[in-house]
Amino acid sequence: MNRKYLLLLFAAVGFGLTIAAVMLGNQSPPAAPALGQSAQAPFTDYVAGAGIIEASTENIAIGTPVSGVVTTMYVKWGDQVSAGAPLFKIDDRDLQGQLPVVVAKVQEAEEKLGKSKNLFKVGEGLSSGRSISEVELANRRFDVGMSEAACSVRRSCCLATTAVCMCERILTKTMLGAFKQLPRR
Repeated sequence: MNRKYLLLLFAAVGFGLTIAAVMLGNQSPPAAPALGQSAQAPFTDYVAGAGIIEASTENIAIGTPVSGVVTTMYVKWGDQVSAGAPLFKIDDRDLQGQLPVVVAKVQEAEEKLGKSKNLFKVGEGLSSGRSISEVELANRRFDVGMSEAACSVRRSCCLATTAVCMCERILTKTMLGAFKQLPRR
């Protein structure tokens, strides 16, 4: 029986200590004293607000359509820059590496066009129905048309796209003004 009452006594003491720990732990710490006076506005009337202050000369942040490393700076701090003048150039070695591949694809399309034209010319010289069928001759005519279209697409789209991408790597100024700050990351 003594054990039974002893266990009940320990439980009551533990419960009491738990309540005391919670009560002491819920007290808020004292406020720290101020280290100095807070700033006072020198004006009788004022408006407080957060924001960015821009100079009256309208400094304009510039950005590029592609990310990369600046390889060439065409201007320096303080230069008067006219609209359309290049400011800096971004590394275009990746596009320079793609250019031979694009040129090779255009040459390939031109060679396929030449082959199609030659096959059609040879087919026209053969007697229809005996050496070459009408269907085969029509197919060769269609092959010439498809090769011309493919060659045209390769010339205009692939080369033009690469050239445009290379031009995007040179950033130009859009308005007249002075160059005041170098680009930074």
